[in-house]
Amino acid sequence: MFDNLPAAPEKATQAWSETVRSGDIVSFHFPANEGKSGPTPKARPCLVLAAATIAGQRWLTIAYGTSVTEKVRKGYAIPLGSRDARLAGLERATAFRGDRIVIVRTNHSAFAVSPIFRTPVLGRLTGRPLARMREIQARLQAEADIAAERRAERRRARVDERKSLIQARARAAARAVITGT
Repeated sequence: MFDNLPAAPEKATQAWSETVRSGDIVSFHFPANEGKSGPTPKARPCLVLAAATIAGQRWLTIAYGTSVTEKVRKGYAIPLGSRDARLAGLERATAFRGDRIVIVRTNHSAFAVSPIFRTPVLGRLTGRPLARMREIQARLQAEADIAAERRAERRRARVDERKSLIQARARAAARAVITGT
């Protein structure tokens, strides 16, 4: 009786690159000079601060992660104690540095994709660390907005200088026509 029913469609699983979002922790060969043991830096946990799709490509802003938490500047630090680290899928206390970030595409070769799970995603922030990440995101966005406004002010000042120069030349040209010089 039930042997002629259509099979239930299998649930399609999306690739990690399409589902990764801010707050996720990924394994990434972050470019670093300290402790270099070979041609490529070691894979380390990094925090996804932002994810965006631009012109059909997924881009991630990721922050450097380190277990050497004493060296992290406190103003941009997103610290995880041992308990928070375990909840986030990490083995030990880790701090992410919001002052040390890179922006990469999700197909970047530096992602350390697990051959078993086929994803570099190690876990996700929750609780206080997630709230701290949101504070750092807001701070970085505010700094970017301030920098953009400064660039716009400089651009407006250059345009105003050009306008003044053009107007001064036009007045000089008009005087020359009137006085015949």
